[in-house]
Amino acid sequence: MTSTAQAQEKQIYMRPVSELSTAQFIDYLIPRFSLKHNIKIKISSENQLPDVAININNGATPIFKNNETVWFLTILSRDSHGYAKKFSQWLTSNIGKTAIENYQSEFGVRFSARFELAKNKQIDVSPVDISLGKKLAAQNCGRCHATDKTNRMKTIGSTPSFAALRTFKDWQIRFEAFFTLNPHPSFTQIEYVTPPFDRTRPPPIKPITLTLDDLDEIMKFVSQITPADLGLAVQSQ
Repeated sequence: MTSTAQAQEKQIYMRPVSELSTAQFIDYLIPRFSLKHNIKIKISSENQLPDVAININNGATPIFKNNETVWFLTILSRDSHGYAKKFSQWLTSNIGKTAIENYQSEFGVRFSARFELAKNKQIDVSPVDISLGKKLAAQNCGRCHATDKTNRMKTIGSTPSFAALRTFKDWQIRFEAFFTLNPHPSFTQIEYVTPPFDRTRPPPIKPITLTLDDLDEIMKFVSQITPADLGLAVQSQ
């Protein structure tokens, strides 16, 4: 019986959440965190001590609110690898907050990441610095996509602008995982995430090389973009 992530695989265990709608919401959050940080989160069983718990007990880290109920994350293990701490940091980051507030269940259940607690604790809502993300997006994505108004006349006409992509319901996962979506895998490298290019099939254009931190900055920029007014929302395929 163990309570920390195994050395062979980056993972942590989470105590099951009994409240159904919140459990479904957490199932939505977990793959977004795991994709970003390559850390798996598994629901603990009776024979597995959990590393983290999400519950309504005050005194831990407040992460989201549903109606009048505030949910907190508590780290239960020693967390020697820092994986649980990284999950907590992601949930309270601007990227994590955006993921939380973009969720809506088929029954209309929503969660908020921006609220004030009775003890005068408040989740940080300070302005986000998007300057680096804007620069990285223009340098790496701007040759095909209009990242903002400054380069809209210098792109490939058949590729949607960032503002148009923001109208997709699943825009966040599309941006976070863009390097897995065609045609990007043939010319994109994400440090420590994507495999090297096949030597027999070199990139057709100058490769894009980014780190996960770079992708974080781009996501900060994208999250501040106002979705284009296209009359009707763009439908995901």
